[in-house]
Amino acid sequence: MRNADVEAWLEQHEAVPEEWSATLRQQMTVPELREQAVKPRPTPRYLLQDLAARFDVAVIFSPVAQPELNPIEMVWATVKVALRKANVKFTTSSLQELVDIEFAKVSAEAWGWYEDHAIGMENHYMEVAALRAEVEGISDAQEIEMDDAEGEGVNGL
Repeated sequence: MRNADVEAWLEQHEAVPEEWSATLRQQMTVPELREQAVKPRPTPRYLLQDLAARFDVAVIFSPVAQPELNPIEMVWATVKVALRKANVKFTTSSLQELVDIEFAKVSAEAWGWYEDHAIGMENHYMEVAALRAEVEGISDAQEIEMDDAEGEGVNGL
């Protein structure tokens, strides 16, 4: 990429630090600009979060690649299984019709079950994280105790 391309990308993704002037950016090399592009940026704040806060509602963002924590992924899985069984024409229009039909079949009760499952999985992961932190804390304390015991033995000689 040329400098101008990297610079445009940084501007588009709001990754240009305020202290950079236009002349400074033109003097920077492509590796320096790329280094800036890979730096972690602050977590974005969405307007939806501010709106939800006004009504005392929390917005939960599901992590990527964790379908068990996102109820819509479970709904999609159910719909896709039904689509595989029912789509014998293999046309886009028939597929769209089937999608609409299958989504309409998902009941409020099923949605509630998927929500409960996601919450249960989240609680499970939190418990596992707490146990892991506890075990790591014990392990760290044992290492410190062993280091202290070894040090006392050496000093006692």
